[in-house]
Amino acid sequence: MNRENNSEERIYGRNAVTEAIKSGMPINKVLISSGEISGSLKSIMALIKEKHIVYQVVDKNKLNDITGTKNHQGVALYTSPAEYCDAPRAAAPKGDQRRQSCPYRSVPVR
Repeated sequence: MNRENNSEERIYGRNAVTEAIKSGMPINKVLISSGEISGSLKSIMALIKEKHIVYQVVDKNKLNDITGTKNHQGVALYTSPAEYCDAPRAAAPKGDQRRQSCPYRSVPVR
């Protein structure tokens, strides 16, 4: 795992990415190396689609640059270190369980 800046972290490698997706952590985008998608990458793609996660197919060299290594196993992701709530959870009445599971609330700016 690498920290690009204070707002995003990078996780790479097939097992690490699979576990991050399964854990339910907030994921901004998954990057998949172009080429044949086989083996555990097929399982990762199925999870991405099941959970409606944004993904992008990129050149292997781009993944090398992003991760700082050639050992990314063809997959990396960006995750936010904090989860933000959607409007219904943020607007839930005080004391409602949905609101308590909402550590940060996004407020529209006008």
